[in-house]
Amino acid sequence: MDSGFWLGHNHMVQAKGALERVLAHAHEDGNVDAVKVLHSIIALLEVSTVPERN
Repeated sequence: MDSGFWLGHNHMVQAKGALERVLAHAHEDGNVDAVKVLHSIIALLEVSTVPERN
């Protein structure tokens, strides 16, 4: 895999980490709607951050 892939991959992993921190705050605040949306976005990032194997 080329360096461009890994650069994008690393940014997506960082974004996922940031969203998980926001999710923790949403849980603390009891914001159910935000929790649902954030879980969906994080799930999409998890799928897209798994490198394909040849």
